Amino acid sequence: MKPLPAPLLSALVLFILTRISAQATDRVVVPGGMPPVYPTIAAALNAASDNDRILVTPATYTGTITIAKSVELTSTVSGQRYTVTGDLVIAPGPGHKRIAVHGLVLSGMIGGATDPNPHSFTLTGSTTGRIDVQGLYRTRCTLLRDTVNGSVRMRGGDLIGCRITGGDDHPGADHFGVLLMWGEEGNTATCNVIGNHMGSIAELADANGSLPVSITAASPVYFANNYVELFGAAYLNRPIACYTPDFDQIERFRFVNNTVRWVNVGSELQDLIWADGQTVYAPIDARNNLLIGPLRIAVSGNTSSQGFNLQTMDSGQINISTGRPIPASIAWDSGDPDASFTDLDLSRNDVGCYGGSMSRDQFDDPVMNLAQATWTDAQHRVITLTPTAVVTQAVDR
Repeated sequence: MKPLPAPLLSALVLFILTRISAQATDRVVVPGGMPPVYPTIAAALNAASDNDRILVTPATYTGTITIAKSVELTSTVSGQRYTVTGDLVIAPGPGHKRIAVHGLVLSGMIGGATDPNPHSFTLTGSTTGRIDVQGLYRTRCTLLRDTVNGSVRMRGGDLIGCRITGGDDHPGADHFGVLLMWGEEGNTATCNVIGNHMGSIAELADANGSLPVSITAASPVYFANNYVELFGAAYLNRPIACYTPDFDQIERFRFVNNTVRWVNVGSELQDLIWADGQTVYAPIDARNNLLIGPLRIAVSGNTSSQGFNLQTMDSGQINISTGRPIPASIAWDSGDPDASFTDLDLSRNDVGCYGGSMSRDQFDDPVMNLAQATWTDAQHRVITLTPTAVVTQAVDR
């Protein structure tokens, strides 16, 4: 076999080196580690390039971490999480950044700076203090099966299967107790808020509350199968507020199959869903939502609400431990001719409807009969045609 000509060989070597340098790198973090591993998450992030993966050994790491690159943080051990004692700051740099964090236990909060370009931030399987990324105007945020010990302020994205305690962690006149969602600027993709457990009936009565859930539907919002607990004395008498700046769009805000538990006997409840002025009623589509209170309360709907919109019931009609409705409760049969909405939300143990009604199949027309995979774990890089193990997890919404 003849050797390759020198110019061709040089070009081939340069091509191979370019391909290698363009590949993403796994950077391993071990407390006190020496090269080639990194002793801290910050050191690994500083050395990382876009599309690298940071593999973090389960341990406790001190300080605040700032992420500005397209990176993924995940544990080196499946099922074990790593702890950071400070805050997490999302500060995407120039270009389009894709930031993902999995399995983090954060002692502080998650914050974000301004972003002139579209970005994405995903947090899964993590525990954190409050989340305030409303400054990320063009970043789509995705929170999946996370626990947030505080409130969430975000522009838009997906909030699925999370526990959000809410609380008085945003002092001042503009305080919102549980969730504040603005919608994404320049993005018409639907924001999904599905299957979350929000708020706490154990919240102190003197909390500086305002509207517990406030949503500005700058992009379409689908708010379904959520269980919202409210201590009435801490809030105004309208627990969920919807603001719609684009008046000519229909059904920008869908509020379907949610349960709101209201525990303040002395407070008079007005609209379960409150729109900011008569002109924005048209974009709201509310259907089959259940209010559980100490006493049955007359709850008014609005001009766009469907005929089986709001039901109210005494808390004595459910089993407090299991969420199961007692026989003959309206939660067994709301009377809706659409079988998808026969049973209403109840269980706090299985956020969404009691029994099987929380299935995503109930909300798709035609029925999907398929599970929707929300995230997939796979090897970072594989060779073509080489078998590889893939673990897919689905949420039945």
